[in-house]
Amino acid sequence: MPVSASAVLDAGSGLCLAKSHLLVALWRACGLPAGFCYQRLLFDTDGGLYVTHGLAAVWLPAFGWYRCDARGNTKLRLPP
Repeated sequence: MPVSASAVLDAGSGLCLAKSHLLVALWRACGLPAGFCYQRLLFDTDGGLYVTHGLAAVWLPAFGWYRCDARGNTKLRLPP
């Protein structure tokens, strides 16, 4: 599974963390301050079962830090 920005480009795919690495690399190449964010998503109220989700953030002077989900889920979902 690709993790680095270059590996995501080579593979043409990646999980949320890998796609966040690519998005941050692209922003930084454009001279924009950027970094990584992580969410802990719980499956139960006890906090025992969880997954970590990777996001990206870019500094926009008019807004401050703006978080983006780099997954690229673009499938149109029609209502039932």
